[in-house]
Formats: sequence, C-alpha cells, structure tokens
Amino acid sequence: MIMMETKSIDLTQRKALGKQHLEANRIEQAIQVFAQILREYPADIESYLILGDCYLADGDPSTALAFYTQAQELAPQDPQVLRRVSLAQIEASIGERGKAVAFPPNWMDAPQGSAHSKQMVDLLEQLAHRPSTISDEEVQRAAQLLDEIIHSPHPALKVAERLDEIDELIPALLELNIRQARQDGLEDLAMGLENLLQNIYLQKEVYGEAASSLPTPTSSGETEKKNLRILWIDPIPNLPLMASKVPQQRLAELDCQLIKLDADQKPDLTSFDALLAVHPHGDPNSMEWLAAAHGAGLPILLYLEADFEQIPLQHPAFELAGLNSPARAKAYSAACWLADRIVVPSEAFANTLRQTNFPVTVIPPAWDADDLSNSKPVRPRHNLNIGWLGLGGELEDVFQVKRMIVRVLREFPHVHLVIGGDVEVYQLFDSLPESRRIFLPIIEAEDYEYALKQIDILLLPLRNTPFHNSLSDKRLVDAGGRGIPWLASPCAAAVSWASGGLIANSLDEWHTNLRQLVLDSDLRVSLGNAGRQQAQLRSLNLQSRLWYHTLREIIQGKQR
Repeated sequence: MIMMETKSIDLTQRKALGKQHLEANRIEQAIQVFAQILREYPADIESYLILGDCYLADGDPSTALAFYTQAQELAPQDPQVLRRVSLAQIEASIGERGKAVAFPPNWMDAPQGSAHSKQMVDLLEQLAHRPSTISDEEVQRAAQLLDEIIHSPHPALKVAERLDEIDELIPALLELNIRQARQDGLEDLAMGLENLLQNIYLQKEVYGEAASSLPTPTSSGETEKKNLRILWIDPIPNLPLMASKVPQQRLAELDCQLIKLDADQKPDLTSFDALLAVHPHGDPNSMEWLAAAHGAGLPILLYLEADFEQIPLQHPAFELAGLNSPARAKAYSAACWLADRIVVPSEAFANTLRQTNFPVTVIPPAWDADDLSNSKPVRPRHNLNIGWLGLGGELEDVFQVKRMIVRVLREFPHVHLVIGGDVEVYQLFDSLPESRRIFLPIIEAEDYEYALKQIDILLLPLRNTPFHNSLSDKRLVDAGGRGIPWLASPCAAAVSWASGGLIANSLDEWHTNLRQLVLDSDLRVSLGNAGRQQAQLRSLNLQSRLWYHTLREIIQGKQR
C-alpha cells in the first residue's frame, strides 16, 4: 500500500515537472518527461493527451493523432479525448499529406520486452529526441539578416538585394519573432505568429508542392492531355446548404467542360471522359445514369456537400435530399459504392466515409479574391452589427445562445442584430425592438453577399451533432475573406478553421467572448486580419486545379 502511494506521488510530481516545462515553453524537455512516464505507465491517458498536444502544437498532427487514438482506446467516450481526435484527424488529413503514425494493435497487452513493447519504446524514444523543424542556425541567420536590414542606411535597397534569402528564411524569421514574443510575455502575439507559421507550412506542403505537381492542360495536339468532357448530373442544384459548389467556369478555363443534360436525354457515354454526380440520390432516376456509366467503365466522381444520413428532419434540405424514402436511401448507398471517388468539402465528413473504406478526397470551400463584389469596401456605419446567416435547420442552435445575444444587445445600445436567411430565427428575437434588428432574405448568391457585408461579428452557434460536424467551413471562409471576426461553438468547422475568431465552449463564454468582441475594436481588427490571411490559402484557382487533378486521377486510374 505504501509502495502504491509512493508511486502515485512520484507520478504526480513527474507530471508537475513536465507541465512546468510546458509552461516555460521547454517542449523537448516536456516530451522527454511524458514519454518516460508512458514507458512505465502505458495506460496513463493524461500523458497521451499532453504528448498529442505537444505534437499538434508543433505542426505534427499525424503523430498527435497516434497519441490521441491510443487515449481514445482507453477512454472511448471521454469528450476531451474525442475533441482532440477530431481536431487531429482534420489537421492530419488536410490535402491527404500522409498517414498517421500507428501504434501496434493491443500493444499495451504485450509483455515487456516483446516486439510490440519494443516498438512503442522506440517510438517514444524517437519522439522524445525529435529535432526542431527550424534549426538554430536558420534562426541565427534570420537574426543577422534582420540586423543588417535595420542598420542599413538604405533598408529598402537591402531588402531588394536579399529578397531570395528573405523568402527562404521566412519561417525562421517568424520563429525568431515567436521566441522574442514569448520572452517579452506576449503570449497572444506568439500564438498568432505560430498560427501564421503553420499556415506557411500548410501552403508549402499542401498547396505549394501539391498544387505545383498538378497536371495542367497542354495543346490539343497532345492526345495524352486532351480536353476533358465530363457528364454532369445535378438533380437538385438549389439545395439549401451553406457549402462549396463545383467551380464550373474555372474548370472550363482548364479545358475541362462540364456538360449537363436534361433528365430525359439519353447521353452517348462513349463521348465522355467521366461522370460527375452531385447528390444524385435526390432523384433516384439519376441512378440509371450512374449504373450505365459504371457498366460502360466510365469513371464516376460523386460530390456530397454534407452527411445526408445524419441530416435532421427539420432541415430545409431534408425534403429534397434526406434519406426519407427507401428509394432515396438505396440510391444514396448505391452512389457511394459505384463512385470511383467521393469528393466532400470537410475533413470530418471525409473521416466518416473513410470508416466504410470509401475513397474520399477533400476539396474545401474557396475564397474568390478576384470577385469584384468581394473587394468593394463596406459603407461606414455608426452601429455595430452582430449577425447570423443560414438557410434553415439551425433554429435550436441559435435558440441555445439567444439569451446571451439578447443580453449583450441590452448592455450595448449601439449593437444591432442581423439575421439572414431564416425568418424563424429572426422571430426568436421578437422581444427586441424592430429598430435594433433586421431580417435579410437569402434567395440568390447576391443576397448572401449583401447580408455578409452588413455583419461586423459573425455568429455560428452550431451544436455538436454528426450532421453539423460534416458541414464545411464556408461561412467562416467567407467571413475571413472579408476580415469579419467570428464567434462560434466548438464545431468541427470552427476548430479546423481556427483563424479569425473565438470559440465559446459554454454559454458563459458566449456572453464573455461576445462582450469582449463588442468592446475591443483592436481585437476585432486583429482577428479579421488573421481570418483574411487564412482565406488567402483557399484560392478559387487552387480549388479548381484540385478538382481538375481529381478528375484526371480517376480517369487515369480507370485506364490502367
């Protein structure tokens, strides 16, 4: 008994030491402490989570996911564990960068000294001594370069001379500023710079290298790169969902023509290179085309905007695309099995489909910086507008935070409420004077753009449900592109997008964070700028190339 108590005290003290290292930003030392704890206590959930947090913060979501997954096996229903697993899955799967580090099955049951046990020890040893992404030599070079520029009599000329070197050292320059910010106690600035650094890695690893390798059309004389003719099926084009659409015009610029036929037309399948089906289960008769294409060996690309198996009855899209009839449910299942690839706009939805071994590619919503309507300045206003946009189905979500929204409106007379799209949500706030609230219908894309321009703080109070977690981050991307700060529940979209807003984990945080956003104009500007920078990673040009690449990939795969 005394020995067990001593072990418990020893474990507590060692964890306290590891946490002290974390608080002092001594990540490597903290990893070594918790790695050693796991060698001796392989069922310690907290150590798995802390190690996962370290690697997630260090930009290594695959390794983080390995630790979180092991914690999940020990505590399958723990909400903290499940949140971390979801976040790491989202991060690890962006652009399908690679596979997560996997623990051997049931490694905890393996006897000490066995192959499984040794593999775990080797992994922990490797992680505990993992080198930093940016070397001290690079940071030193960055410091010297900054010093030269600052003390040069002609800084602009010095920058021009060393432009290539500056470009190469951007991550090291950011790391230098992160260290300085932490030394000065500016933790918020350090976190913001770290987020920017991770975005640069994301751009380079996912969008830079991957996008640069995407094939582009060549001259018509090269038969291998002939123009693509894609048969496009979209029986419910006006489905009320806030999601990304197929970039038809941009694909046409890449010599990829989407040809949409009427339902009663009989297509000559031999004249097409592939079939793109968007929610074909909305009209079960569309399945005849998919079956015919499958029989003819024509590649099939299926696009699903959300998890229709989980769509709630009250959602306006349920009647159009919900699986509320045997025919539609059968069509949905058949479409998934017939597809050579399924494209979805969110990692959380992709992970659900991957559990059934469906081949999935994530193509997230894009921000069209070239759209002139997006670049028009917003007319100045004296009041501050907080607002919600949606096409229906989120009445209960808004209702759960209604009291906090009303409370803030009563505290600050200059704050007004904008509700766009769903009149039932607007009616929730009938207790407010009409002069303090406005309803904006959303029927066309232009209506959505106009409504977004009327909002200074976007609200996204989504509950933690399978359907909501399958939704894309389009509203946050659009807000980020316009520099609009947001406040959201910890739904998958908000957790993965992260930049440009605040996450409220409780009703008290909804009130506190919303109040802070209203009071602190500098915070709103700072978050808006962070969201705007993040949105630049989601260019429409890149999205269209990803679509083009995916189509080329399934066509080439069918020809092998």
